[in-house]
Amino acid sequence: LLGAMLWTAAHGAGASMWPNYMDSLGYAKTEITRLWGLAALVEFPSMAVAGIASDAIGRAPLLFAGGAFAAIVHIGYVTLAAVVPALLIIQVIRGFAFGSFTTTGMTFAAEWGSQQRRGRNSGVYNAANGAGGLIGTFLGGTIVQLLGFGSLYTVCALLAAGSAIAFLLLRRQQKAASEEKLPVGAD
Repeated sequence: LLGAMLWTAAHGAGASMWPNYMDSLGYAKTEITRLWGLAALVEFPSMAVAGIASDAIGRAPLLFAGGAFAAIVHIGYVTLAAVVPALLIIQVIRGFAFGSFTTTGMTFAAEWGSQQRRGRNSGVYNAANGAGGLIGTFLGGTIVQLLGFGSLYTVCALLAAGSAIAFLLLRRQQKAASEEKLPVGAD
């Protein structure tokens, strides 16, 4: 839940100010729209690939990838956003980050626990995402107003990295739990 909240906070804060940031870098409105559209175009196939990959390797690694990719994206916004070819690559990575997290997060929440708890788990997961969205929306404008865009995207990178760490810990917890269920002497 912490990972979901942190990821959504990073996404909400960054996305809420992204068009303004691009404008401050001198991008025209049509360029900003095309860049946003590029990320959205990548999101759909990324969701399909993430769903297939999470079935093959597990949900936690894809959630980790979503957090790690989001951290890379925000670092890219701080360091390379003024360079058009680099920004194109950053937007593609953003699509992968979004697809990896959104597809896998709800699936993981619904599958965690018994079938009788799926609705409850989904509700708690959505509450964590909602809290993250509120935190992110509040932070976005506030940080820009006080410290500027560079500080905002640095904070977003830290939040996204925090989500990746939370999902990495989730992966370790899952591995430990599955190893405890193995019979004595099993590898």
